[in-house]
Amino acid sequence: MKNSFVKKTIITILIISIIPFAIFTAILIKTVQSFEEERIEESLNMIIIEKVETMKKDLQKVENEVSNLAQWAQAAGEYKVDTAQISKAYKRNEKDVLEAPGKETSSYLPGNIALDQEIAEEIMQTEAIVPAMRNMVQNNKELAYVYMVTDRGFMRVYPYLDNSIFAPNHDQRNDPFYLIAKEDSNREGAKWTKTYYDYGGNGWIITCSKPYYKKDGNIGGVVCADVILSELVQSIVEFRIGDSGFAFVIDKDGGVIYHPDMQDIKGKMGDIFQTKYAENYQESSARQNILGEMKQKNSGLISFDEEGKQKAIVFQRLDTIDWIIGIEIDKEEYSVGKEYLTIGVWTSILSLLLLMIFLGSLLSKRISTPILQLTEDVQKMGEGNLIPLSVNTEDEVGMLAKAFNSMSQQISEYTGELIYSKNQLESVFNSIDDTMLILDRNYQIKKINKVITGNIQKEPCYKALRKQEQPCKNCPVQETLEGLKQHKSEVVFDDEIFHVASYPVLDELDQLKEIVVLEKSVTDQKILEKELFQTEKMAVIGQMVAGVTHELKSPLSVIKGASFLLKSGIEGEEESEVIGEIDANITRAEKIVYNMLDFSKSSWGENKVHDSRTLMDQIYMLVRQECVRKGINVYINMGEEPVTIYGNSDSFKNIFLNIITNAMEAMEEGGNLTITAEHTEENKTCLRFKNTGSAIEEENLGKIFEPFFTTKEKGTGLGLWLVYKEVIRNKGSIKVKNKADGVEVEIVLPAEKPLEE
Repeated sequence: MKNSFVKKTIITILIISIIPFAIFTAILIKTVQSFEEERIEESLNMIIIEKVETMKKDLQKVENEVSNLAQWAQAAGEYKVDTAQISKAYKRNEKDVLEAPGKETSSYLPGNIALDQEIAEEIMQTEAIVPAMRNMVQNNKELAYVYMVTDRGFMRVYPYLDNSIFAPNHDQRNDPFYLIAKEDSNREGAKWTKTYYDYGGNGWIITCSKPYYKKDGNIGGVVCADVILSELVQSIVEFRIGDSGFAFVIDKDGGVIYHPDMQDIKGKMGDIFQTKYAENYQESSARQNILGEMKQKNSGLISFDEEGKQKAIVFQRLDTIDWIIGIEIDKEEYSVGKEYLTIGVWTSILSLLLLMIFLGSLLSKRISTPILQLTEDVQKMGEGNLIPLSVNTEDEVGMLAKAFNSMSQQISEYTGELIYSKNQLESVFNSIDDTMLILDRNYQIKKINKVITGNIQKEPCYKALRKQEQPCKNCPVQETLEGLKQHKSEVVFDDEIFHVASYPVLDELDQLKEIVVLEKSVTDQKILEKELFQTEKMAVIGQMVAGVTHELKSPLSVIKGASFLLKSGIEGEEESEVIGEIDANITRAEKIVYNMLDFSKSSWGENKVHDSRTLMDQIYMLVRQECVRKGINVYINMGEEPVTIYGNSDSFKNIFLNIITNAMEAMEEGGNLTITAEHTEENKTCLRFKNTGSAIEEENLGKIFEPFFTTKEKGTGLGLWLVYKEVIRNKGSIKVKNKADGVEVEIVLPAEKPLEE
């Protein structure tokens, strides 16, 4: 068809498009070049940020290790040591330097500092942190040495370093690593030295230092870690872009930390690396300007010409140690040539234009219109309007429409079932009174049926619910992660006991996807069980005591009456004396009987003033025989005047019986139990139970009142916890401390009824 409208339209479009396409091509080339500049800048910024963050993490890791070691050193400084036990390995060498060659660490005390009592204590105290120093070096390959210098001049280094590299009277306290740490009056954190050549032969290093302090607030010394520079900047050394791109590190004054043109510079022990960045480019004024701009700004990109080449430097300041990390590239290596760009653009445009004209005329009538209609209907389906599609052709498009209609119907049915199941599970989940959580493999909370403040979706359960940095002790989740099976355990937190169960949720490949955790507080149940057992035990004792004392009252009355009759018929002095002895023992037996009857009376719920001596005598009567059997001497020293306590007598009996029983168990081979009571200030009474049994380990002193904590093979760990609860219930306080010859329990209780009751 010579006069075809379609052909005329295509020819007209081609002629009209030539001029706009030419203009478009020129604009496109310019735009692409501009975009390429932005792409280079964006790419370099992303790279420099990644390098800075990597270096930050490495430096922060070293700072954290040094801070932890400072805490170890500070704690070791408070240890009590016997300087008579100091190792004989510490001797003065031929240069009069104190050292111990046989140990895994080297020790150094200058010849002009005398080994007095205080330095001897420091030598023994610093031995306590050697394991921490060892772990620190073994776990961080970038560390050459870890050492500490006390404020009296003693130094300990790990691993062993030959002291011959130091002058005999070399005082480490005058070295830069000590002075910069000591100047930190605000205790802000670790400090870094400039780059210097290592005394131990590890090349260029930097030192991270942090002071530690004594109890009086004065500095106790400085702990340090020597970081091998080549290890620290490894990611910088290995970094290359193209043929000429590289990374470098300088300090805030322009001092070189690493630069590929200066990496072979050697030095002497202790030399500071003084090479300046601009000095390596003496004839380039551009380098001087670049250094000035890097000093003034925190980050940026600098473009410049050098030797006929267009170059760029992107930099960012590393605020952790005040270094500057930079990346230098040749921009021409990243630019696409104009000729190739122009040819490519024109070729692409013309090819696409011809193809578009051909396909447009061929496919428009048969495919484009039906597909546009199909697209419009599918978009409605995507918005939730699941209506049948309106395309009814018999070709491939029609078949596609029928498939979409069938899928739409199935999706509608399945969606309804999913919504119902979701609502049903949501109702069951939220109706559970106990805490239920759904966790991922990293303990992150995905769902919880309780209202918890804070952004819990970004925190693990132990941090969101317990404010802890580690999973709870005995948490069953770890076992579920490892075995993919349900587990149950009891978890203790803040004097609360929880029954925790964890259940794995597996995907179609039997891989763990989620963990369902159900947590229920059983604290009241545990307390009730223990209190019920204790109450039943005391009730049985009371019933038994009441029965025995009632049986004893009758024969005592008969004996007393017979004694009275005997008195009237006896005239001899010796016989009268015997009768008097009988009467005295009858009176004593009656007193014991009435005390036992008083002990058997229950007083739960009733608070009043009691004589502590009376309660203590009643308890002692129960344990006296066992004390005699074990060879335990009991001394109750409470004076002549009554020492009163206010509260519930049954509660006091439980408290005293528990403490005395624990003291007896601590003295299996016999010993002394001394019980004292005295009034103190503020209307209080202080009772002390001191036994000569074995001392409690220091790390256990703070745990003995925690639930389920016990050192006994068959103990429950609830006895002293309930004692603590009962003391608090009676508005008192309790503490336990080791003495030179045993353990002392001190209880402070109200002496009289408080005014607020």
